[in-house]
Amino acid sequence: TIVAWGGNEFGQANPPDGNRFVAISSGEQFALAIKADGSIVGWGQNDYGQASPPDGNDYVAIAAGDTYSLALRSDGTLIAWGRDASGQSSPPDGNDFIAIDAGISCNLALKSDGTVIAWNNSTAIRKTAPVDMNDYVLTVAGLGHSLALTSDGKIVSWGLDDWGGFDIHGLASPPDGNDYIDLAAGGFHSLALKADGTIVGWGWDKHTQASPPDGNDYVAVAAGGGYSLALRSNGTLVGWGLNKDGQAEPPDGNDFVAVVAGGGHGLALRSDGSIVGWGNNDYGQAGPPEGSDFLAISAGLDYSLALRTDGSIIGWGRNHYYGQASPPEGDGFIAIAAGYWHALALHEDGTIVGWGDNDDGKADSIQGDNYTAIAAGGHHSLALKTRKGINGISPDN
Repeated sequence: TIVAWGGNEFGQANPPDGNRFVAISSGEQFALAIKADGSIVGWGQNDYGQASPPDGNDYVAIAAGDTYSLALRSDGTLIAWGRDASGQSSPPDGNDFIAIDAGISCNLALKSDGTVIAWNNSTAIRKTAPVDMNDYVLTVAGLGHSLALTSDGKIVSWGLDDWGGFDIHGLASPPDGNDYIDLAAGGFHSLALKADGTIVGWGWDKHTQASPPDGNDYVAVAAGGGYSLALRSNGTLVGWGLNKDGQAEPPDGNDFVAVVAGGGHGLALRSDGSIVGWGNNDYGQAGPPEGSDFLAISAGLDYSLALRTDGSIIGWGRNHYYGQASPPEGDGFIAIAAGYWHALALHEDGTIVGWGDNDDGKADSIQGDNYTAIAAGGHHSLALKTRKGINGISPDN
């Protein structure tokens, strides 16, 4: 059965009687519902016919826009009705669609191969992650885009391109090849490390942050806010790109084993377990604590995290009202990830804990205990699952 409340000027809060409804969708001042027999009913404002669905009983999904409607048929085709001032009621042809969504004169449809089709006013389209997510060994998150590395060394990219849907900086166009071993996602640029020790970059390159130096002896890469860092096989560090606060000038030394890049500061872990920092230090984010018992480091916009050998986490830098530099107490953690103003930690039992800014649920502690890696971006989070799949079910099943 359906229950409704709120504004009712056009009867949109008066759903039909019955107890055989299986899906609902609400538009600006009207609503739709699918019955168990596959037919659609509509009610509320109907000046453009948006609440008058077509006949038929083969519908599996509905989406109500502002003054128009979409439906997905069981054969994978789309149908639309209602206002069509901007072509919003003129869906694309094809029979391989599996999901739909309708906004204010903007529509999206997901195809079975994982691609997204948009039509009419679609300037804010986001590319979504591929449907087949069973073959990834590494994920990284940038300010608004994500990267994943497949088991055969290929790169997959998705997310918001330049905040406008257009691939101006090429964020969603990673290089071809199947010999990549490490990835890094910055604010608007990305880096990839090849098996031969060379680095490639793409995306926004105003400060040459996406133009790595020559050489074939690199073992790790890190991308920050307009600058980049890399670790050489001899334990030295290299930086390039924006250098306003010295963030692209890492310290000398040949005993570094890990490097990370934050918004405007960098951190590096030495072989003796100590941490060094450089770059912007307005909030103390580049001033790590003393000690030689650190295993891992992570840098956010203006704060930092470190994982100790006992499995506990320490944070420093800007902490204001989000508390992003105040990690949870306890031990048993095996990985950390600092995003813009939120952070994640992976526990040895395979669970994930989040804290800090939680707009859009990016710091939620998601359910499950089969996670093996985490990544925190600007406003989103990623986690890598084991191959056993959800609730122990094999992906093959």
